[in-house]
Amino acid sequence: MDIPVQKTGTKMKIYAVDYVGVVSLVNDVKVVAGAPEQPVVRKISDASPYILGYIPKAPKIKHQIKIKVGNKYYYGKSDKKGKFAVKVPNLEPSKTIKVYAIDVKKGKKRTSYAANVYVHSYLKFQKSDKNAKIKVEKITDSYIKGKVKKGKGYVYIKVQNKSYKVKLKSKGKFKLKFKKKLKNGTSVYFTIVDKKNNVSETVCKKVTK
Repeated sequence: MDIPVQKTGTKMKIYAVDYVGVVSLVNDVKVVAGAPEQPVVRKISDASPYILGYIPKAPKIKHQIKIKVGNKYYYGKSDKKGKFAVKVPNLEPSKTIKVYAIDVKKGKKRTSYAANVYVHSYLKFQKSDKNAKIKVEKITDSYIKGKVKKGKGYVYIKVQNKSYKVKLKSKGKFKLKFKKKLKNGTSVYFTIVDKKNNVSETVCKKVTK
């Protein structure tokens, strides 16, 4: 008998009913973990350089994170609190990716049920220059600088197949230098997330010499 996936700790009642409708004694059971909990993954877009999320009720160990994008797989690790940030290049809008958590118990690898995550277009999170919190002050073929209004934490920057997690400094300022010069007209995506790590805003700017 198949039932929907249940969370660890869920209480269930099990009983049988015969052909004349007589009900057996009720057995109270509690769901135990047979694998890591299904990951919770935050809202993403095709401009997201990282897949952010966490594993609910994760024991204090690091888990392997496996992400399926089309026919390709990408791997990362969670911290001991179950939080993870995995780099994934070239996400396509309107596609769905799968995220798994993996651990090892008594020498046996255990894989969670997949979290299915929809990839939004970055345009869903794009705002006009006037209303945007992300202000790109300078963008050239060798460096970028700007600031995030009332910004704390990080700004995520994606350039072609490369991703950067840049810590915001005083007053939300940020700066990034490139080892290799970018071509004129290259698109650069800047993304910030909210307190729950969901994408809250994305800005796209092009390189100018």
